[in-house]
Amino acid sequence: MISIVNYYLIYLDIKKEKDIMSKKDLYWLAPTGEDTPDHLYWVPCKMVAEEGDKIQVEVVGEDEEDEPLYIKQSEARVVHPTVLEKMGNLLDLGEFDEGSLLHVIRSRFHDRLIYTNIGSPILIAVNPY
Repeated sequence: MISIVNYYLIYLDIKKEKDIMSKKDLYWLAPTGEDTPDHLYWVPCKMVAEEGDKIQVEVVGEDEEDEPLYIKQSEARVVHPTVLEKMGNLLDLGEFDEGSLLHVIRSRFHDRLIYTNIGSPILIAVNPY
């Protein structure tokens, strides 16, 4: 019989492996002031290739863009994997930063989940109309 402690240790191993895998592959496409379309601000992207001092990326879950997207390696910010889970409570995020907050709220809105908590006393409601 497997104890609760063993289940917890297995969970931590899987979570750790997921974190390591995701941290190598996912980066934020952050606003840079260049000609980045507005709908691509603060979206997670996976690395396609490294080209000198730039990383070529593609948006996670989207069809391929017409032009390749690049992030400077000096400005590359890693996406924590909890951002992809569309959490209902933002305090459960692995990283609590601008990109994480905006992406989770936007993702939940697109799934018609207009209410998001920040702890128990604060509720964010996005008007769908």
